[in-house]
Amino acid sequence: MRAKGDYMESNNGNKLASFLLAGALLLSGLLVLPTATGNPGPDLWISDFYEMDESPPPRTDTLYEVYLAWENGGDADANGVRIGIDDEDGNLMAKSDPINMGAGETGSLTLNITFDSVGEAFPVAIVDYDETVSEDDEDNNEYEGWFNVEPEIGIADVWADLDIEDTEAQAGQQMLLRFSIGNSGNVSTATPVTLGLFFEEAGDEPQNWVEPTPLHYIYISPPPPGEEGGELMEFEWQVPQDTDEGWYEFIVIADYYENNTEDNNFSNNRDTHEICIGDCTLPDLTWVEQGLESITVRPPEAVAGEVVTVLYALANIGEGDAPPGIVINLEVEKCPCDGSGWQQVNTTGSLRVTIGAGQTFDSEEELGMNWSIPEDGPGDWDLRIVIDPGNNLEEAREDNNNLTWYDVHEDYLEVIERKPDLRVAGVSTPSQAYAGDTIDLDLHIQQSELGNKMATDTNVRLRITDPELQEYGPYTLGPLDVGTFPDIIFFTFEWDIPLNCGGSACIGDYTLEVMVDPGNEIDEWDETNNLRNDLSINVREKLPDLIVSDVVITPVDEDGSAAVGVASTITAVVSNIGLRDMSPSEGADFEVTFSTAAPSQSVIGTIAVGIALAIGESANVSIGYIFTDLGTYKVVAEADAADDINEMDESNNEAYDILPAVTSIDGWVQNVTTTDGLSGKNHPLSFEIGFNNLPASGWQYLFFRVTVEGTGGWGDVLQLEAGENFLISASDHEVWPNMAFVNLTAANSNASIMLNWVPDKDRSDNYTITIEVFAVIDTDEDNNAATTTANIEKLTTDLLIEKMSVKDTASSVQIIVDVVFPQGEQSTLWDVEVSLKVYDWDDYAADGDAAVPRENLGTKTINGGLSRGSSWSLTFTWAREKGEFIFVAEVDPNNKVREIDEINNVYTSDVEEFGDVSTGGTDNGDEEGGGLFGIPSISGLAALSLLGTVALLRRRR
Repeated sequence: MRAKGDYMESNNGNKLASFLLAGALLLSGLLVLPTATGNPGPDLWISDFYEMDESPPPRTDTLYEVYLAWENGGDADANGVRIGIDDEDGNLMAKSDPINMGAGETGSLTLNITFDSVGEAFPVAIVDYDETVSEDDEDNNEYEGWFNVEPEIGIADVWADLDIEDTEAQAGQQMLLRFSIGNSGNVSTATPVTLGLFFEEAGDEPQNWVEPTPLHYIYISPPPPGEEGGELMEFEWQVPQDTDEGWYEFIVIADYYENNTEDNNFSNNRDTHEICIGDCTLPDLTWVEQGLESITVRPPEAVAGEVVTVLYALANIGEGDAPPGIVINLEVEKCPCDGSGWQQVNTTGSLRVTIGAGQTFDSEEELGMNWSIPEDGPGDWDLRIVIDPGNNLEEAREDNNNLTWYDVHEDYLEVIERKPDLRVAGVSTPSQAYAGDTIDLDLHIQQSELGNKMATDTNVRLRITDPELQEYGPYTLGPLDVGTFPDIIFFTFEWDIPLNCGGSACIGDYTLEVMVDPGNEIDEWDETNNLRNDLSINVREKLPDLIVSDVVITPVDEDGSAAVGVASTITAVVSNIGLRDMSPSEGADFEVTFSTAAPSQSVIGTIAVGIALAIGESANVSIGYIFTDLGTYKVVAEADAADDINEMDESNNEAYDILPAVTSIDGWVQNVTTTDGLSGKNHPLSFEIGFNNLPASGWQYLFFRVTVEGTGGWGDVLQLEAGENFLISASDHEVWPNMAFVNLTAANSNASIMLNWVPDKDRSDNYTITIEVFAVIDTDEDNNAATTTANIEKLTTDLLIEKMSVKDTASSVQIIVDVVFPQGEQSTLWDVEVSLKVYDWDDYAADGDAAVPRENLGTKTINGGLSRGSSWSLTFTWAREKGEFIFVAEVDPNNKVREIDEINNVYTSDVEEFGDVSTGGTDNGDEEGGGLFGIPSISGLAALSLLGTVALLRRRR
């Protein structure tokens, strides 16, 4: 397909063939030129035969102008020459006037021809048609043309199609635009066709051409038989830089100026493609698709003269939020509904909410619109909801804003005629009727479901017949207005009920006859349902009425459960809710019976109250009870179980309480104590365990377990043996085998436990000791465990005096003390102290450590550090005196070093005698053994070999 001046189709077949043939001959060097033989003369031929420029293909039975070109290539003139055209059968189609063709001249002419059949035609143009010219070559006078003949009358269905992939772009962006144009009819267009491509804001009419359009086509032909499609065009195009964000459309239009009068389908002349430039998150309001519920009226039956509310819901199916301010109109049209009679009858006003993208909005308060149906409105109507009627909201689409009743229901809304239909619905009194009272008698008048119009100025007639068949009335009530179903209007009659009928209480059923609209003054759908004579009112005598309003059981726990084995009280609250006071004789018969209905039936007892209760007066009646079993109890209290008192209602004398009876026994442990100290030593554990709320009889076992847990989760359960006041359960006990327990009673409900605990001698730790108690019945487990902590430290450090030597000189005595550091956590102990005291032997023998020293030789410090595994000697000097003495040395006398054994820090010498004393002798040599009382000391080597295992066997303090 080409632009203006070109053809969609061309009858250039023979011309093109001749051109190709000439080219081929030139290339092969075989070009044949006319030659003259004999005398020179004219040589005529047709050089061109085709349709006129800008002319569509020919049609049958229609004159068609064709172009012919001739040439005289001879050496002589040819005058009076005619050119004719024959059809394929040789029939003359047209012939020219005589033409003078000079030697070497060319010329052209047009002729009108007519085709009589559709399809390809091959007419022949003949120069010197009448054969009046003698030519050098008579074989080149004919030229066969080709034409595609179309029907005289047909359809030229021009179409256009867009094929653009992009749905989003930015201002200034390059885009590839693709579109096609074609003809799906059976004839070519008889007129020129203009194709336009436009770029517009969505919804705008096309006016901004996209270059290179408009494209003008002289005509557009259908594709050849067996082929489909049209001409595809594509080109690069840039979105204008100043394009605002929003939704736009590419619009392609074939036959923009609508010149083609043979197009039977204009719907395909135009195609659009939506595209978002920049950010296009626009809202799109429409109605919520809910089937027949998409649009409804309430009440569902539309009645002339009444008001219905039109209900629907909105949906935002766009990508942007719909802001507040949207307006919705309600329009109606009386049928016949041809779309010309729409009338706006209501509007929502501006909505106050934002409807977010993808959200729905169904507020009846804001969306519901009333329609006051005209009195003359019976018949069919169509309703229409119009969203944003003023198009004030820019939306992604504007074609989905209307919703009609017919679209949803596939039928119109029927508005029906109005007429009331009255009936008597019933009769009532505000309360029970009693003889001698004055009471309101309410006659219930309403319309049946047939009624659809208010009944105004309605009257009612009433007749009353008492149990003795005496008639009262008639009485006329009204007039009142009665609305449509289900409204009920009370016509109230103030009724003075007789106290006596024939000398006795006038009680029993009173028969009523009620008739609405007794004068038939109201036109109704049904006039046969206005009378009721089957109504009655029961009139009773005033009596007392005893009820048990409450049953209270005490004590109960916080969950409302009674305690088994505990003395409880059951209290019934009895009231007289009757219409008169109890008489003294009725008060004398007044009793309350208590019983259980579960877990077993039994009578607890009957309490004679003996009180005549006035109207509204109450009495609390109690009885003692002990719940003996675990389980759920139904405790019943019944007033006047013997029916001795005549009451208003004999069915309300009983009340009950259902509650579980549970034990309140609670095991506990508290006051867990122990001591910090050294590992390997006994740290007594003490604690108290016991039960709360033990029953007065019987006993309960309380088991306990002691768990010792160190840091890092290490722990152990102490394996206990029976103690002073507890036992150990058997190994085959079903629940707690081999566990300590105590046997407790209400009189002896707790026990104090003392246990021995020796922490592992080989470790230091911060221990947590937990005491847990267990019992078959235990109501509160929060107090079943108690803990304490103990900081236990393991010590290996040990200082000891290995030996003592006493040397007597002429003027003094030297005492040499050897200190050893066999083991410990530290590699070196610094500033170790040693003290030495001198005692008279007699004093020391008599008082031991409590004796007063003869002399304190003071404390010396080992210079430097004392390494683990080494020893050190310190020398003390004493001015010797006459007598028998004991020397006592002590390493670390001020306990600056924490040791595993503090006992071996003291060393006591043998008895040393100085001067002429004869009882003890004098030893001025070294003293390595022979502790006091002749027990030998262990040597230093032996002590080192038994580090940390046994104490040195010396006479020491």
